[in-house]
Parts: sequence; C-alpha cells; structure tokens
Amino acid sequence: MKSRRLIITLALGLGLTPLWLLVLSTVGGSTADLTVCPAGPPACDYTSVQAAVDAASPGDVIKVAAGTYTDIHQRAGITQVVYISKTVTIRGGYTTADWTTADPVANPTTLDAQGRGRVISIVGDITPTIEGFVITSGNAHGLGGGEWGSDAGGGLYCCRAHPVITGNVIINNVASSNDAVDGGGIYLLWCHRSVVSDNTIVSNTASTGGFGRGGGVNIDWSDAIVISGNSIMSNTASTSDLGFGGGLYLYESNVTISGNTVVDNIGSTGTDGEGGGIWIEYGVVTISGNIVRGNSALGSSWGTGGGVHAVYGRGLTLEGNLIIDNAADNGGAVAISQGTTFTLTNNIVARNRGSIQGDGLWIYGSNADPSIGALLHNTIADNVGSGGEGLYVRGYVTLTLTNTIIAGHTVGITNTDPAASTVTADHTLFDGNDTDYGSGVTSTNEVSGDPAFVNPFVWDYHLTASSAAIDAGVDVGAINDIDGDPRPLGAGYDIGADEWDPSKPTPTFTPTSTPSPTSTPTNTPTPTSTATHTPTPTTPTVTPTGTPAYEIYLPLIVRDYAP
Repeated sequence: MKSRRLIITLALGLGLTPLWLLVLSTVGGSTADLTVCPAGPPACDYTSVQAAVDAASPGDVIKVAAGTYTDIHQRAGITQVVYISKTVTIRGGYTTADWTTADPVANPTTLDAQGRGRVISIVGDITPTIEGFVITSGNAHGLGGGEWGSDAGGGLYCCRAHPVITGNVIINNVASSNDAVDGGGIYLLWCHRSVVSDNTIVSNTASTGGFGRGGGVNIDWSDAIVISGNSIMSNTASTSDLGFGGGLYLYESNVTISGNTVVDNIGSTGTDGEGGGIWIEYGVVTISGNIVRGNSALGSSWGTGGGVHAVYGRGLTLEGNLIIDNAADNGGAVAISQGTTFTLTNNIVARNRGSIQGDGLWIYGSNADPSIGALLHNTIADNVGSGGEGLYVRGYVTLTLTNTIIAGHTVGITNTDPAASTVTADHTLFDGNDTDYGSGVTSTNEVSGDPAFVNPFVWDYHLTASSAAIDAGVDVGAINDIDGDPRPLGAGYDIGADEWDPSKPTPTFTPTSTPSPTSTPTNTPTPTSTATHTPTPTTPTVTPTGTPAYEIYLPLIVRDYAP
C-alpha cells in the first residue's frame, strides 16, 4: 500500500545517501497507494480522504473503502469535504479486505457534504482523477469561485485544473440559493483538457433563489473538454427565476458531447427556462450520438430550446442524435439564434412540442448577427404543438436543407421573414404535412411519398423497404448514417437520418393503446421530472451506469423510451 515509504525505509536501513534516496524514490514503482476507511488504522492508513490527500505526493493513488465520509475541511478559505491541489488519483469502491479491485456498485463510497460546503474542490495546474464515488449534498452558498465571483460548483468545483471525472454518481447538490450562480453538480472554469465520462449526474440544481446556469454541469472558458457516456437526468438550472441549461451550460468553451443520455432536465421551474437539456453560448461545440429526451424550457412566454439552445455559436455541430419529446415555448427540440453557424447531420427530431413557435427547430438571426447553417440527412417528424411547425425560421437566416425528411406537421417549414431569410430545400421529402412550406422557401428536386418508418409509435424512425426516401437523395459527403451504417447501401443515397439496410431484418412491434414512458435507464436513480430539488443530508443508494453506445441502433432504444 505504501511502496514509496517501503523504499525509503529500506534505503535508510542501508545507510544510503540522500542522493540515492532521491533516485530510489523517483524511479519506476515509486508511487504510493494510500488507503482510507471509516475505521482507520490498522485496517487502513487514514479515516479521512482529506488526510490522505494532504499526505500524498503527486502520482499517488488514494483508495477509499465503502462508507460515508462527511468530514468538512477548510482549505484556502474554502469549505469542502476534499480539497485537491496535486495530481493524484482518488478512487472509491474498495473494501478493507480487498485493496486491489474497486467495485463502486457493490461497495458504495459516499462523499457527503451535508449542505455545509462543496463536496470536492480541484484547484491549480494539476491532472487528478476522481473515480467511483457518490458525490452528494454539496452547497456552495457564499463560496464564490464563479467567473464573476458567483457561487459555483456545489458537487464538484474545478479552477484551472485538468481533471478526469469518471464513474461517479453526482446527486442532490446545489450551487447556491443566491442569484446568478453556476453549476449545481459540476463546475469547470478554465479547466482545459478535462474529461467527464461515465457518470450519473442527477437531481442537481444551480440556484434555488435566483438566476441559475447549469443545473447538472456548467463549463466556462474551457478548451478541449470531453463529456461522454454520462446519464444527465432531472437537473434544474433554477427553481425560482431564469434558468439556462438544465442539464448542461457551456459558455465560451470548446466541448465534445458524445454518447450521453440527457433526460428530463429543466431550465426553470420559476420563470423562463432556456436550453432545458443543453445551453450553448459562444464556443465551438460538437454534440454527437446522444439521446436528448423529455427536457423542457418552458416559462411565462419565452422559454427557448427544450432540448438544445445555442446562441452566438461559432461552430455548432449536431450529428447522429435522437432528439425526442422535448418541450419549450419556442424551439421544442432545438433553438439556434443570434449569429450561430451550424450543421445538423443524421439527427432524428421527433415528437417535440413548442407552445408558441417552432415545435421542432426554431432558428433566428438578427441583422447584426445572422445565423447560417445546413441540415443534411435529418429526419424531422411529428413535432406537434401550438403551431405544429417542423422548422420555424425567423429574422436573418441563411439555411440549406438537403436529403431531409419533413413529415407529420401542420406546417413543414415556416419562414416568417422572406425578405431577410433565405431557405432552400433540395432533395427534401415532404409527407403528411397539412402545408409543406409557405412563402420564402425554395424547394428543388422535391420528393413526395410515404417515408414508411418502422414504427413512429415507439419512436422508431428507421426506414422500411417501401420508403420513398430510399435512393432518392444526393451525395453531400455524409458517409455514415445515424447507426454508423455506411452510405450509400443501395443504388443511391437515402433521404433522412437512416440509410435503409436490406441485410437487417425489419423489427416488428405490437404497440399498446396506452404506452407508458420509461425515462429511467437500468441501474440509474429514479428521479422525478418536476425537479424542485433541495439537497438533503440523506445518503443516496444509486450506482453508476455503464457507457451508452455511440453507434445507436434505435429499435434497441426506443422500446425503452416509448411515448
């Protein structure tokens, strides 16, 4: 457990010089394993995770046995359970009988701040790893730390470090009850090259008393961030005022978001919410292979972007996502506005609702900040709310659609400002819309006919053999479809997110008349969707989930997420 200490003891016993001692303590095998358990010595080295961190040297591994750790510590004027300012690995899930194999599911290891401060603070130019913990009941009220001095990071706070945060359950944390606060579950500020992977981030709240940003995760001014394989569920940006980014809030950051489930997050339960699932402002962001479901950005009048809202984005890419059953006042699925440049490829945007404008996509640009983008091989279907629009364009927008299905709407495409916006649809399949499009939309090589989806009733928008979309498209450089299947598989390119594969059997379903949604994946907590959360000192019993597949074959998913 203490390899460095054993080497040093041996060196001293042999009377070696300090120079040899230095060499022996820095060559291969020199890092130490420090152990923590509730009972303390002799079962382990320390009773406190903080004590082990304080004693550790860079590169050490701190192994923490199952139990609940509630001790609070002051470091640098900040209150938390664990303060980290050196590159160490801290891993939960051990037992005192086995310090070799970590199993956080069988041996839950909980860091519980009991509402008395943050759970974890990570500060400085370091690269620590945090793995296998339940991180709960943090509250950063009065601790500051945000970009503008706001309270930030109830569960885990990072400033100028590069952590790997993996395999944890981050639950029931709050940034603050103050106004304009950031990051209920996780907050990263200037934390370039950080990784947040395979975590369950659930039931966290940014603000319980004012404007909040990032109920689950907030990332400010950070470059080369990877967010992958997480379940981000039932988080809320604000319970009393404006709330931006119920699940994730990204500001001036370059981020890749892949293979996550972003489910049942809420912008605000107080006034207006924006970006129920994900909010993006500035930065370059790629969102690929995610399930974005059941998120909401409703409000008194102007909640925007139920699933995703991007504003002033310098490069937004959405590729291969399933964006379903989200709701907002404007842009039930996705809202894009104010000078954002964007490309959407191979997405399924279905059964979303807008109470005012744009049940599917809502795209806006101003004269000073026009929005410019392209839709390639998307399936936009059955988005039905107040206006029933699949795609709503407003203001100064330049938009090109190619190989896209627009089906099952009151109006397929609405351009409210034909004098300011240019909307061109090429090789677009329109079907089942009361009106395919109005003035201000130019359609060329138009395709009509039944897209013949497998079963929209269970959100399966794969094509079947009779689809009018098969071989009806054109090459736009998209070499794979939403499942990762190659394009083309037949005589030509198929329209929509799916390339029909004749070698795969067509799934058959017998839907019931009253399907029941199941928004909780296996082995994850069962949160409510109301998201009026107040952290409590109770110890959660949830466990981390596995990594969702990046290549999604929808029939395997949609049966678990039926409407």
